Amino acid sequence: MNMEEVIERFRRAIDKYEKAKRKVDYWINTLHRKKDYASDSEIKEGIRHLLEALQWREACRKDLEEVVKELLGLNDLNINIEVEVEVIGKR
Repeated sequence: MNMEEVIERFRRAIDKYEKAKRKVDYWINTLHRKKDYASDSEIKEGIRHLLEALQWREACRKDLEEVVKELLGLNDLNINIEVEVEVIGKR
């Protein structure tokens, strides 16, 4: 695979991760906003959606990490990296 293809995969991986992050943020904010008046079933449904979004975000993070490693490998760098993303929640 050439450098241009890997860079395009990197761009798509970043976009996908950002979309997943926005979805997680949406469900966190929705649950926070509804916590005082939502029914138990609405809260459970929101939590289910949040868990799905968190799993999707983690899968996107792994994809992004693999593309970054591939990109660094194409640049002939001997660097062993791990991409870590921390989400800071609102309290």
